[in-house]
Amino acid sequence: EGILSSEQQDKFHTIFKENATFYKFRFYKAIFNSKKDEETKLRLLRSWIQENAEREVSLTNYILTAPPQDRPWQPVTERPLYWLPNHLEGFIESHRESGESYLTSLWQQFNRGMRTATISSTIAGMGGVGKTSLALAYAHEALENKGYHLIYWLLSETESSLLKGYQDLLERINIPYKSDDADTHIIELIKEHLPHFGKCLLIYDNVPDPKFLEGKVPEANHIDILITSRWSQGWGGELIDLAVFRPKDSVHYLLQTIGLKDTLDTQAKVRELAEELGHLPLALSHAAHYLKLVGGEEVSGDIIDKYIKKFRETPIDHFEKRQNPFEFGKSAINYEHLIGRTFQMTREKLSGLAQQLMIYCAYLDPDTIVEEIFLQGLQGNSQEELQAAFEQLSAYSLIKRREKSPVFHMHRLLQLMIQIDQERNIKHVNNLKSLKGIFNEVSLTEAENYVFLDRSLKIKGFDLLNLHERLGKYLINLERIINHCKDLKIKGPILAPYQVIYQNINRTWRTSKERIFKLKNELPENSPGEDKAISLLKKELGEGGLNLDNEQCRLIFRLIPQYSQQSDRLRIAKILSSMDLSQCQEFIESFKQLFTPDMRGEEQASIIEALAQVKADQRQSVATNAKQLITSDMRGDAPGSIIIALGNINPAQRQGIAANAKQLITSDMRGDERSSIITALARIKADQRQDFKDSVKKIFPPGMGGYEQASIITALAQVEAGQRQDFIDSVKQLFAPGMRGEEQASIITALAQV
Repeated sequence: EGILSSEQQDKFHTIFKENATFYKFRFYKAIFNSKKDEETKLRLLRSWIQENAEREVSLTNYILTAPPQDRPWQPVTERPLYWLPNHLEGFIESHRESGESYLTSLWQQFNRGMRTATISSTIAGMGGVGKTSLALAYAHEALENKGYHLIYWLLSETESSLLKGYQDLLERINIPYKSDDADTHIIELIKEHLPHFGKCLLIYDNVPDPKFLEGKVPEANHIDILITSRWSQGWGGELIDLAVFRPKDSVHYLLQTIGLKDTLDTQAKVRELAEELGHLPLALSHAAHYLKLVGGEEVSGDIIDKYIKKFRETPIDHFEKRQNPFEFGKSAINYEHLIGRTFQMTREKLSGLAQQLMIYCAYLDPDTIVEEIFLQGLQGNSQEELQAAFEQLSAYSLIKRREKSPVFHMHRLLQLMIQIDQERNIKHVNNLKSLKGIFNEVSLTEAENYVFLDRSLKIKGFDLLNLHERLGKYLINLERIINHCKDLKIKGPILAPYQVIYQNINRTWRTSKERIFKLKNELPENSPGEDKAISLLKKELGEGGLNLDNEQCRLIFRLIPQYSQQSDRLRIAKILSSMDLSQCQEFIESFKQLFTPDMRGEEQASIIEALAQVKADQRQSVATNAKQLITSDMRGDAPGSIIIALGNINPAQRQGIAANAKQLITSDMRGDERSSIITALARIKADQRQDFKDSVKKIFPPGMGGYEQASIITALAQVEAGQRQDFIDSVKQLFAPGMRGEEQASIITALAQV
C-alpha cells in the first residue's frame, strides 16, 4: 500500500500469479507469512516489483505449441479462474511406445462424450519420470484454450497441504470459512460449493495412495479430477502409467533444452547421452541444464563427450548440489539427492521383504527382472508373501510390471543409486552371496522341471515353451551379475559358482530349444504356442545374420524338419527368404515331395539348397526324377548331389537316365558317388544305355563296394561304345584271383585313360 496505484496493484497481482515460478512463489509466500520484520518484507517486494512491473501478461509465454487437431478444445468462458504453477521450461509432448501422445490420452479421457459423474484420471510413475510436468502441461493447455471455468492445482502429499490448498480455493471463489474450522468442514464446503461453479479441473499433485483422497473430492458430472502419484494401483478411474521418454522424445528434448542445432552429429551425441541417463526426464533435465550452464551459448560435441565420460567414471560427484535453489536460470544438478530421495521416501513405507527384494533387483538386468527367480529360489517366504512384496514395489512404481507378464522393469538410475549405497555400507558382497544361493536353487529346480518335458511340450502342468523363455531370462540376469562381479573385481568363491550356474542353465536352455523344434508338430497352427516358437526361430535367424518378418518366419517354421539343427534352419531360411514370393509356393511343393519320413534337417537342407540352383522351369522335372533316387538312408549332402546332377543334364534325357541310375546305385554309395553315376550315364547315348548297364554289371564281382562300382561306371563311360567290349575283355585278363574290388576298380580306371 502506498507503493503502487490501484491499477498497478491489479497488474502486479495478475503477473505474480501467472509468471512467478512455483517454488519462487512458495518462497515469497513463506517470507510474507513469517515473523520477519516489515523492512525485510518490503525490500523483497520492491525488488520483485522492479523486475516485473513493466512486463506484459501473456499466457503464451509458457505454452510451447498449439494443441494438435486431435485435441479440439471447446471454450466455456472468456476468463477462467485458476491457480497453477508455471509451465515447466522446455516441456515437450512425450508419447507412448505406440506413438500416442500422453496429452491426447488425457484429453480423450476427460472429453469422451456424454457423462453422468466425475471423471478421474491418475498419472502414475516413479519419481522423476515427469508426472507433474505432464499434469501441468495439460492444465496450461486447458487454460490457454479456456476449456474450464476453474482450474486449480492442489498440493496433496499430506493432509495439511491439501487442506491449505482447499482454503486458498475457497477464498478464490469467495466462500467464507473460519480459520479454526474443522478439517472436515473445509472439505464439506469444497464438496458443497464447487459443483455450482461450472466446469472444473482439479489437479491433486503427489497423492500418496488411493485411500488418501477418499471422501475429500467434490463430485459432479462437470468436474474433472487429475491425480499424480508414485502409487500405480487401486485408482478407481483412468490410469496413465507414465514411462520414461522414447529415444525420439529424449533427443528432441535435449536438442531443444540445450539449444543445439538439429544435425545428424548432434542427434548422435545427445542420443548417446540419453541412453546413459536411461531416458529419465528428470535426469535429462538436469544434464541438459548442466551442459547449457557449462557450455554457454555454444555447447559443443566435445563438452557432451566429456560429460558422458565423467558420468561413467563418477556417476555421483558431478551431481552434487552447490547452488542456491533461488538462483533462477541455472541448474542445480544433484543426481544422488534427486534419485536417492525419491527412493528413500518410499523405502520407509516398504515391508522388510520388499526392501530386500529391491536390493536384489538392483543387481539384475533392469528390463528382465523375473518374479520366478525369487518364487523358486528365495527360501523362508511363502509365494503369497513374495507376490505381495512385488506388488508393493510395483504399486510405488519402483518397479514396473510389463503388461500381462511376470517380468518387471527397474530404472537403471535407481539401480545405480542402490548399488552405490550398498557398496558404501560394504553390504554388496553379502548381497551377491545371497543371490548366488537363490540362483543355485533356481538352477536345480528348473533342471528337474525339464525332465518332465523330455517327450512332450506340455505334461504334468509344465510347459516347455514357458520353461525355455524363463531360462533365457535367467541367463540375462546371470550375465548382468557376473559382469558386475568382474567390474568390482570380486572373484573366487563368489564369481566361480555364478559361472557354473550360468553354464548349467545355459545347457538346459539350449537343449529345451532344440526339443521345442523337435516337438513342433504338437503346436496347432496360429496358436499362441506356435507364435512363441516362431519368435524363437526369428531370434535364432537374426543371430545368424538373417532378419525376416513374422510371416516369413512362420512359413519357414512350418517347413523345417523336426530333427533339424540350428545350422540347418539357417540354410533353409536363407534360401527361402531370397526367393520371389510368386515362385515360393511352387518351389515348396517341389522339394516337399522329396522329403522322406524321419529325414534329418541336414538332408532336407541339402535338397532345398540344390533345388534352388535348378532353373525354375526345370525344378518339377528334376524333383520328379530325383524322387526315385533319394532314399531315407542317405546322409549329409547326398540328396542334394543327386538333384544337382539331374539338373545339369538334358531335360529330354533326364527320365531315362534316372531310371537307369536307379538300377546301378546301391545303398552304400555316398552322394558324390551316386551323382557321378548320373553324370556318367549322361555321356551314353540313349539307345546304348541298356547295353552299357549290362556290360558294367558283368564286371562287378560279388561283394564289390559302392565306391568301386561308381568308379568303374565313371571310367567305362569314357570308353567309346565300339571299343567298350574289347576294353572289358582286356580288363578281365588283368584281374587276379582274390583281387579286392578297389584294386579291380583302379585297373579299370587306369586302363580307360590309355
